[in-house]
Amino acid sequence: GAGVGAFALAMFHVVTHAFFKGLLFLCSGSVIHAMSGEQDMRKMGGLRKKLPITFITMLIGALALAGIIPFAGWWSKDAILANVFARAHETHEALYYSLYAFGVVGAFCTAFYSFRLIGLTFFGECRAAEDVKHHIHESPPTMTMPLLVLAFLSVTGGWVLAGALPDFLHYPQPPQDAHAQHVHHLNLVVTTLAAFGGMLLALYIYAGKGKVPNPEKSRHPLVSLSWNKFGVELFYDKIVTAAFTLLAEVLHLLVDVLLIDTLLVNGTAFATRTAGGRSGTKRCGCI
Repeated sequence: GAGVGAFALAMFHVVTHAFFKGLLFLCSGSVIHAMSGEQDMRKMGGLRKKLPITFITMLIGALALAGIIPFAGWWSKDAILANVFARAHETHEALYYSLYAFGVVGAFCTAFYSFRLIGLTFFGECRAAEDVKHHIHESPPTMTMPLLVLAFLSVTGGWVLAGALPDFLHYPQPPQDAHAQHVHHLNLVVTTLAAFGGMLLALYIYAGKGKVPNPEKSRHPLVSLSWNKFGVELFYDKIVTAAFTLLAEVLHLLVDVLLIDTLLVNGTAFATRTAGGRSGTKRCGCI
């Protein structure tokens, strides 16, 4: 949102994220608590019957994160994508069309991995070890009450803040003429198809077949991509981390070794020793 000048919409998305991302993190803690510390989704499955509150609230969080109407995530995500799409229609610049395409692909991938989580955790047969199965139970009220509060905000927070937050931030609302309505409806169709497409594909792969697909043998590229975290971790390890390591080495050589150690520390000591030596020689000559 901020990248196209819609700072209020970016803030709106941050606020709605506070609801459903906080909800998803706490739901994950509830699942881990129920599974006696187990965090591998391949060793879960079928938990919706034993963890009904955690299941419903985590499902709400996943729907909001995926941008499904009318949950909080849809209100903010759709507003940002609609703004980018409108800017592309106004300027006809390839940059904005590219940004919009990346946004739609991101929305699809987000919906896919959100419901990969739901499918592996709550559907199919329970794949936990026998000693873990006997201890699976819903979390106590001290853990489930915050889930219910955040789930309520993940459902209602979007439409409550949709007008209030931009007004509070003095963000001018775009004109709602016939062209703007056409752009809005077209964006709505595209983003809805992307969100539901990712959601249904994930449920088909991870919940419909009743078994965990092998990422090395699966024919679905999204299975391998999601298993490998869409390449984000590899990108950071190979590109971002390598770039920062190289920068750190260069700064170490230029700043620490050359500037501080050689010029300032050793250079100051050398200059002081040289000046002292010359001063002592002159004094000896005078005497």
